[in-house]
Amino acid sequence: MKKPVIIGGAAVDLKGIPGAPLKPGASNLGVLRKSTGGVGLNIALSLAALGLEPVFISIVGDDSEGDFITQRCRAAGLATDRVTRQPGEATAVYQAILDEHGELFAGISAMSILDRLTPAFLAPYADLIAGAPLVVMDANPPGETAAWIAGLARASGAPLWMEPTAFDTCGRLRDHLAGVSWISPNVEELEALAGRSVGTTDEMADAALSLLGRGVKEVFVTCGEGGILHVRDGAADITRTPVIAARDVTGAGDAFVAGTVYGLLQGMASTRALRYGMAAAYLTVQVSASVHPGLTPALLEQTVRECFA
Repeated sequence: MKKPVIIGGAAVDLKGIPGAPLKPGASNLGVLRKSTGGVGLNIALSLAALGLEPVFISIVGDDSEGDFITQRCRAAGLATDRVTRQPGEATAVYQAILDEHGELFAGISAMSILDRLTPAFLAPYADLIAGAPLVVMDANPPGETAAWIAGLARASGAPLWMEPTAFDTCGRLRDHLAGVSWISPNVEELEALAGRSVGTTDEMADAALSLLGRGVKEVFVTCGEGGILHVRDGAADITRTPVIAARDVTGAGDAFVAGTVYGLLQGMASTRALRYGMAAAYLTVQVSASVHPGLTPALLEQTVRECFA
C-alpha cells in the first residue's frame, strides 16, 4: 500500500449558508454547519476514502474542537497518531459565509496554532517524508517550513505537491518552489505567486510558465467553471467537466488535489490523473460537506467516465 504523506492544516469548519440571496450588513436567515476542515485534512480524508493510507502530520489544540477532529478522523479510517495535541492552544477554526449559490462570500481563518508546524516540529518525521512515494504540503505552516520541505524533497527525490491554500499564504511558498513537482493555485493565488495580474488564458499560461522557470515541474491552475489549466514542459492545455449548479464549493480545490494524487499513485500520467482530480471536485461541489461523504474508488471511476466520455 502506497502511503502518501500529507502535511498541513487540521481545522474545524463553520459554514453559514443563507436561505435567500445574501444581504451584506444585515442578519440573514439560514443554516449553520460544523465539520472537519483544513486543506491538509480534507486531502488526507479524501485519500483515505479512496483506499490509500495517507500519513497525516498536523497539530490541534487540547480542547473540544481537537476532540471533534480526532474523533471524526478515526471514524473515517484516518490515523491520528501524528496529529499532535498541543496544551494551551486553540484548535484552528475556519468560518465561512457562503452565498445562495454555494460560492464563498467571506471567510475568517483563526489558525495561529499551525505556525507551530516548524522545521523543528517536523524534524522527527524527516526520514518518513523523504521516503514517501508522494508528499503534499499546504501553505498553512510557516515559510521556513516550506523551504525545509522543498529542500528535503530535492535531496531525497520525493515528489512534492504544494497547495497554496489562500491568497494571503502564497508568500510562504513564493521563494521555495525549486524541488516542487506540482502546484495547484487558483487564479488569485497564481497572481500572488507570479507577482502579476492575469486576465486572459494566455496571461494565465504565461504566469504559470514563470513558475516552471523557478523550479516547478507542473502547474494546475484551478479556474472554477473554466476548468483546469495544466502547464508543463512548455505546453498549456485546458480540461473542463460538465457545468453543474454547485451546492457548496468549499473543499473543491482540496478534492482536486486528492483525486489527482490518487491517479498519480496509480501510475497514471498527470494528463490522465487530473481527470480524477476534476471528477473528485465535481462530486464535492454537489454536497454540503468539504469532503464527499460517499467517495469511493468505484464512484470516482464512474464519475470520470461520465465527465470525460
